[in-house]
Amino acid sequence: MQLNTKKTTKFNYLFLIIVIIPFLIINCEENENTIMESISTDGNSIVERCIDNSANYKPKKYNKKIIDQFYKQFYKENIKSLISLFTDDAQLFINGQTGIVPFSGIYTGIKNIEGYFKAFFKATSIKSLVVQYNLYSKNYISSHIILKTFIHSTRKTLDLEYVFRFKLDAKFKIESLALYYDTYLYTTAFTAGGERFLSDIKVLSDNYIVKNANYDCSAIVDHTNALFMTGDLETLINLYISDDLEITFKCPNSVPWTGTFYGPNGLTTWFWAMVSNASPIFQERHTTVIDGNRLDVFIHEAWVVAASGKTFNIELLNSFRFDNNGKITGFISINDSKAIYDAFQP
Repeated sequence: MQLNTKKTTKFNYLFLIIVIIPFLIINCEENENTIMESISTDGNSIVERCIDNSANYKPKKYNKKIIDQFYKQFYKENIKSLISLFTDDAQLFINGQTGIVPFSGIYTGIKNIEGYFKAFFKATSIKSLVVQYNLYSKNYISSHIILKTFIHSTRKTLDLEYVFRFKLDAKFKIESLALYYDTYLYTTAFTAGGERFLSDIKVLSDNYIVKNANYDCSAIVDHTNALFMTGDLETLINLYISDDLEITFKCPNSVPWTGTFYGPNGLTTWFWAMVSNASPIFQERHTTVIDGNRLDVFIHEAWVVAASGKTFNIELLNSFRFDNNGKITGFISINDSKAIYDAFQP
């Protein structure tokens, strides 16, 4: 889904109705059938592990309707309609250090969430919104989008990738919503002076297609993480790393392991840049969303920086995509980059 401007011609509407919508409906139906066939023919399918067999589970096309409504009302800045999609006691989490990153924190209850949207839409204007892809797993949806906003106070334009993690209740209302993004760049956009157009690192190799998979993404990531944390790169590369691997870590350039790295050699470079400059204290993976050949894992972790002795204690998202053989072809880390940056300051 792409919304480039709020001025759409009648021709574009007709084209959307006549050509695009029927195509999307056919695609969704074919994809749904393919997934259900995978479940019925492969008892070990990763898709099957994502299915909640309780009475609360519905096919993901129902969840998709909620997401479509959310983005439609979000783009239109229609707060009343947005709020109607949430439960009364819903919780909204905006990643970042409270009081440092604008709007970061936890908003509990419908009134507080409404207050957040009012403040956000007063401070910014949405210029465009592009949905890259959505992952559906049980009652969770992990939605990857590109959002371009204009910041009124600084006259800056901000072009960022976000991950919106939705949790729905049994009635398909939003029970919780968490936002992950480059917090350093977001804070910079609200700070006077400097560049007028800000954009995070974009992934160029991803086609944003979610494919079926007959391997266990979760088990692969568990083993990958264990090998990574113990420094066994040789086994990690031999078992799980594609020659086409692309690693994207979104942080300021002053953080040694930021940027894009390619292939097994890139993984090695990235690993040593990280462990040579910081040491892990703890890691807790609290939410995993799996759909086909993609997995998003949401993590709380802390590291201590060698040079400064400071600790960064952050929430982050690590996003994996796999090829047909279960090898990792893509890895993106979207984290509290402002906290990491601050920990490197003397």
